Amino acid sequence: DDANALKAPGYAVIGLQASDYRDREPRRAAQAQQRIFEMMSRGAFRPVVSETMPLANFADALFALKRGDAMGKIILTT
Repeated sequence: DDANALKAPGYAVIGLQASDYRDREPRRAAQAQQRIFEMMSRGAFRPVVSETMPLANFADALFALKRGDAMGKIILTT
């Protein structure tokens, strides 16, 4: 089954379903988000940004993500 594939050497799963966490634990989720923003403002970590493009090109951004071309976040600007 798919869960067993995650036990193979070299695989890692990182993340969580943020909306589910927010809905089940709204106070804790807000505290966690505030802490993340504080850490970012201090420069504790910086997300990897692959590309910045205009919002009008959102379809191109989605295709790049789908193809696996993005090696980080794609930032859409207005």
